[in-house]
Amino acid sequence: MIAIYLILDDAECPRYVGKSYRPGCRVLDHFRMFPAWAKSWRVLEWVEQGVRWQERERFWIKYYRRFCAMENVARGGGSSSPKSPKTIALHAAKIRGQKRSEETRANLRLAIARRSPERKREIAAKISAAKRGRSPRLTDAERERRRLAIAGKKLHQGHRHSAETIAILRAKNMGRAPNSGSFKKKPRATEGQLCLL
Repeated sequence: MIAIYLILDDAECPRYVGKSYRPGCRVLDHFRMFPAWAKSWRVLEWVEQGVRWQERERFWIKYYRRFCAMENVARGGGSSSPKSPKTIALHAAKIRGQKRSEETRANLRLAIARRSPERKREIAAKISAAKRGRSPRLTDAERERRRLAIAGKKLHQGHRHSAETIAILRAKNMGRAPNSGSFKKKPRATEGQLCLL
């Protein structure tokens, strides 16, 4: 059974009509997202199996719109009205920069962990289908590096010295004994030196 529920503001004025299999959990989401006006709620009706809940939700939205300023953007029943560029820009500006609380993040992690393997495969298939045919935006240098890697040639990582710098380093290190200078191991302290420490 599906519940058609109504959310009211602090003046007990109807503001939003929605549907859910678990209205208690869904209403808590509304209270967190819209704390300014979402104050209380009640179930308008339970829609039994075989009855189209879409029609019942549209009925209640249309009923309350006659005398209340409803927050429902669409007419209900799973339909969404086309949004103008101005509306899209307003919604984007509203949510830009918002950060979820630690409690919300923990709930999201828990919900993702509880997904069934079938649901995880379904989501992975949707993401794969959405990304199919897209090529990553690479610079010409990155494309050349990938081409060389595929060809099996060794790529030079990091900074490449110029010919002059290589000649200077070679001349400086000519005749130098291995492990000399700063790389030379320090002699181990004797027992008497350890006692002085």
